[in-house]
Amino acid sequence: MLLIGLDEVYREHFDEYTAQTVTEFMLWHPANPDAVTACVARARENARGVREQISSEMWEHLNRLHLLVSRTRPSAVLASPHEFFVRIREGSHAFQGVMKATLPRGEAYEFIELGTHLERADSTVRLLAIKVPGLTAAGPDSVTHERLARLLKSCGAFEAFRKQESDELRPAPVVAYLLLERRLPRAVCFSLELALAAIRAISGPHLRPEMAIGRVFSELAFTELIELDASTELLLGRVIQGLNDAADEIAAGLLHDTCDPARPLRTADAAAMILRVEHTTEFGYDSPIAEAYTELRLRPLEGGGQHCSSFRLITQPPGLRVREYHDYFGNGVHHFDVLESHERLAVTAVSEVMTPKSFLGTRQVPTPLELHDYLGPTEFAPFSGSVSDFVVAHMGSATGLDRARALMTAIHTELVYDPSATDVQTRADEVLALGRGVCQDFTHVLLAACRCAGIPARYVSGYLYDPKLEGDNAASHAWVDVWDEQQGWLALDPTHDRDQTESYVRVAVGRDYADVPPTRGVYKGNASETLAVRVGLQAL
Repeated sequence: MLLIGLDEVYREHFDEYTAQTVTEFMLWHPANPDAVTACVARARENARGVREQISSEMWEHLNRLHLLVSRTRPSAVLASPHEFFVRIREGSHAFQGVMKATLPRGEAYEFIELGTHLERADSTVRLLAIKVPGLTAAGPDSVTHERLARLLKSCGAFEAFRKQESDELRPAPVVAYLLLERRLPRAVCFSLELALAAIRAISGPHLRPEMAIGRVFSELAFTELIELDASTELLLGRVIQGLNDAADEIAAGLLHDTCDPARPLRTADAAAMILRVEHTTEFGYDSPIAEAYTELRLRPLEGGGQHCSSFRLITQPPGLRVREYHDYFGNGVHHFDVLESHERLAVTAVSEVMTPKSFLGTRQVPTPLELHDYLGPTEFAPFSGSVSDFVVAHMGSATGLDRARALMTAIHTELVYDPSATDVQTRADEVLALGRGVCQDFTHVLLAACRCAGIPARYVSGYLYDPKLEGDNAASHAWVDVWDEQQGWLALDPTHDRDQTESYVRVAVGRDYADVPPTRGVYKGNASETLAVRVGLQAL
């Protein structure tokens, strides 16, 4: 009862603790909102609401579990509860297995993973918070082997512990194992690490839920537990509070408010537009190559009012193992290798993105290191004489954000859009000399001009939806974020002389194009490479 926090509720209905009354309360008592029957019923109703997003196997298995708990007679369970407990446990574990085997990897899967691992971390740390004071008070020499074995078995960790630890059961190693072990599914540290991976897949980096989980994980990751004492209890208390804070951040940022159905699930759900993006890249070679290593920046960003509701990669050859990480700038990066000989490689990224009416940039002041990155010259945005002259000629007496807007308008006015004039390696000063270029060139000129004027600016890559371009006739796009002390980050498009609107999809940010190419890679072989790119955007 202490573990689930319902001791007072229990005492309202029962005078004492017995095996029968506790079993009744935990399984089906109407006063217990977390009773097994109530949890299974809610799970089934929730699954009904998202039936199209889950697999048929998940739905069927959940219904079988619901029938088990709803049709079993309480008297039969109370007479012999152990078999029923085992069936419930096995049914729950089997559902997890069916989910992992049949549910496509996407946001629905990651939400289930997030909930599973946070719940495991919470239940384990609360169990330890109840048990550790007694273990500490008794002293390491007074705690029986049986007592510690029961603690491990309650977390399904007894056999794993004995296989890893050769010495006899002692309090501190057992607690450290359940708290800090990075390979045990029920250990707090293990669960938090997987919860972090799930929240990053849902909401991207640097968001408040991720930070809340990350703070708890970071403290545990650098903790060494040698003996149990008062500091151990304080540590467990901080972890519990940190998990509560993480739950609050997730509820505030990602979940639906059942008390106010009109409230959006998240800021991005007040979307002005929902766009489907399909970006295909084909690599061709005139003779076989081997050991191709490819890196992709194709997953749309989270934040600023934008939300990527689904994302998947399709590769040819199929079945490649694709891994993911976030780079220094917070961009999602997928990477894979093809070691076998081949003459063709194709990758298609399919996304559905909710975009806001305008970019809702953060007002968090950039760090000194970020300012260094976004104020200095780069290879594509140098501080040449022509850039300085352009700034002096067009910024005039404008102040604040008006300086950046004046430069944007001047670039749009003086440069001619010409796809044949430049290539991917053209610098900003060369673009000014030519007087023409494409969106990447316009963006590099605005980057260089803003930074030369002391305005922090960063490169943004993504897509621009144009309803007149149907099928695969769209293309990647580029624009600029500028920092204003009063308004925070704002997004300006020098190619069209306007702010970012709902027609823009943000994919990556960096110092210039070199930080954010959609594809990058190397291969072994003497073949010549050809690259074909098709981009299609559709309003949903």
